[in-house]
Amino acid sequence: MAHAPSAYAVLAHGIDGLFLPDRPAQPRFVLARAGTPEFAWSSLVHGADRTIGYRTTAPSATTAGLLAASDVGARMRECGVAALLLSVGCAPQTRQWAQREGVALLMTAWRHQRRFEDKLRFDRFARQLGLPMPDRVRVVRGMHGRIALSALPAVVQEADSLGGEGTCFARTPAHAQQLADAGAFAPGRRVLVRACEDGVAYGVTLFVGPGRVELSAVRRQCYAPTADGTPLAFMGVQWCPSASVPWLGAVHPVLARLGAGLHAARYFGFANIDFLRCDDGRVVLIECNARMSAATPQLLRHHDLAGGIDLGARYLDGLRRRARWPAALNVSALPATTFAGATLDLVSSHSGVVAHVPRAGRWTGHSGPGTGKSGCWRWLGADVADPATPGEFVVVPLAQLGEQVEAGQSIATVLASCPLFDQRGRLLPDARALHRLLRPEPAHLEPADAAR
Repeated sequence: MAHAPSAYAVLAHGIDGLFLPDRPAQPRFVLARAGTPEFAWSSLVHGADRTIGYRTTAPSATTAGLLAASDVGARMRECGVAALLLSVGCAPQTRQWAQREGVALLMTAWRHQRRFEDKLRFDRFARQLGLPMPDRVRVVRGMHGRIALSALPAVVQEADSLGGEGTCFARTPAHAQQLADAGAFAPGRRVLVRACEDGVAYGVTLFVGPGRVELSAVRRQCYAPTADGTPLAFMGVQWCPSASVPWLGAVHPVLARLGAGLHAARYFGFANIDFLRCDDGRVVLIECNARMSAATPQLLRHHDLAGGIDLGARYLDGLRRRARWPAALNVSALPATTFAGATLDLVSSHSGVVAHVPRAGRWTGHSGPGTGKSGCWRWLGADVADPATPGEFVVVPLAQLGEQVEAGQSIATVLASCPLFDQRGRLLPDARALHRLLRPEPAHLEPADAAR
């Protein structure tokens, strides 16, 4: 943990930073592209004196690309803001930009992100701690490019991929060969191949700081159905009320041992862990996201998801101050909660240039999400505070007008304080209606060639 300036900036579409506590000793500024709806709602919600408008030569789908093609660094210097809170993974290009511009990046340490986001390295780290992981599968190479996997079905993951990107399933020998023919096992390509376990995917957040590991409540990871062998299509998360997950006693020892390992490595910050509860009752760890995640906004706003602790304040304090790292460690229990809210990822159905993004702020319908009936959705205002009223939800845009997007790329996130998914992880009927309303369709995208 490095000492950092107190005043810091967040990107308006870096959703996590918007939900951190705004305290006098740590003034927060919001970066938004000048002349856009994003800039208008940021100025309205956060104040014109706290909104920094920047200009860019070309909208970008990545934070690294945005920073490189904009005057963000110059605008931050003009406003006397020397630190940027980074809620996404730090690409090498982002780190180089920060060094060039003299900007402090507020985030989990670069070395820890590189180590634990790497699927091969995290798998090795967890096994060294004796934690339950899916069995490794060997790739057996034959003549003329033929391959065989030592066990099927198997999950094939690129070591440095994010989310569901770079993840494929090999269920038959023919399918494994198709992946090989597509270059999945090419020499020098770093892939993790493990046994495919039958079960349900869940997530939990570990917050690691000096002498403490705080555990969040558990959430279900929800994915859109896809054909075998295609990448998983992430749809969102849904928090699990404690009464609905009676098997938590089997999870805590695994998470406590992992937290102790991260603490011994002097890890600081949020570690978002994906795990699988197998059909036979076993719990196996899948991967670690060494940063904030889609679940962080609700974790920051609903303190009961972290046992009543304000993790946002603890995170900011840890970024600002150097602390003695004690050998003694306390690991919290998994907190009891009744919260059943959810997030929904709105993705583009086609490739093209964004010509419309959903309006930021609070929305509602006559019936609203979670009631089982479709509603007539309407905008209530620009406030992005997470709603506590059933039937209301918050939309935070992630894409910008004029940005080139690919099919499956996130355009906006929906936060709801009520369920959006059923017990099988599928969208509820009214959530499907909401998804159809807000998701960018061809009418909201211009073909890339026409835009140029």
